[in-house]
Amino acid sequence: MISLVDEQNVKTLVVFRIIRMFRIARVFRVIRHSHGLLIIFQFMFNSGKELVILAGLFGILTLVFSSMIYFVETHEGTFSSISASGWWAVVTLTGIGYGDVVPKSTPGQFVAVIAIMTGVVFLALPMTIIITKFTKHMESHYGK
Repeated sequence: MISLVDEQNVKTLVVFRIIRMFRIARVFRVIRHSHGLLIIFQFMFNSGKELVILAGLFGILTLVFSSMIYFVETHEGTFSSISASGWWAVVTLTGIGYGDVVPKSTPGQFVAVIAIMTGVVFLALPMTIIITKFTKHMESHYGK
């Protein structure tokens, strides 16, 4: 039996993938010439502390709600593990709500409602602060 996958072919594919990554890096050179993208990256760099706090709190909320829904829905068999319920928590907290996995029991639906409301508040409040800071950054850059 002839095999197309041997050690030499695998090494060649790895080299091609590395070359492709360098092509993607060219996009970052284009950013230098885009004034708007430079402003956005400067703002994100200056707001790093707030964005890290936002991401950390989102991670904590994801862990809390994925654990809650897993333990509430264990007898229903909807969620196979806490990490699998993490998908549900991320989708629910961000407001996307695919509907591929939904809680079936009444306590599970109650946890889902609390997660939805928490996600809306969690995303709305920090966004106002971030937008205000971005507006101030734009005003300082362009002037009033």
